[in-house]
Amino acid sequence: MEFLGLVSLVLMVVAAGWLGWWLLEPINRVAGQLQLSTRFMLTDVIGLMALMQLPLAIAGRALESNSEQDEHRLYWFFLGIAVLLAFVLWAASVSVVSRAGINSLWQRLCVIVLLVPGTLAVIGLWPVCLILLVMGVQNRRAGGDPWSPDILALPALVAFAMFIRRASYWVLVGSPGETMLASARGASQLKPSATMPASGSPADTPQS
Repeated sequence: MEFLGLVSLVLMVVAAGWLGWWLLEPINRVAGQLQLSTRFMLTDVIGLMALMQLPLAIAGRALESNSEQDEHRLYWFFLGIAVLLAFVLWAASVSVVSRAGINSLWQRLCVIVLLVPGTLAVIGLWPVCLILLVMGVQNRRAGGDPWSPDILALPALVAFAMFIRRASYWVLVGSPGETMLASARGASQLKPSATMPASGSPADTPQS
């Protein structure tokens, strides 16, 4: 049992890594090949403020006037951790969009605020949604609601993942990465035909 648990954990880690790479594959590929220098734009601060909203909102709801002092310390501790993680996520996102040559305001914000955090959410939630799907199917067989949220959680997550995949191509429009991806696609389509001899070539001429 311990061996099966270890294998399952390894498979989940590998699947999570592959899923994260696949969702942002166009951006990762362009950033890895272009390797442009990291540039911070003034508008990137908007993305940082947007990422900070969730931990600040959680802390605002948790820090009530009637809370005890120990609870206040615990909330401030988790707030500091959440803010630190949001800042690290923002810095990594800015580095990726800079290396990929994405300079448009809305496209940079889309990557920083939506695509990168959304990818982390998909990676973290897909095992939970899979468990909910199994529980929903069992509940349906037992006579429960056939359209319970448990069953719809995984399809909704898959739809959101496909949206991230499509959006990762859109954010490259107008950037140097768009031309690079188009050239790579053209080269991959020409490779099979390039290996075939043209009609009327000496390779097709029968030997006497």
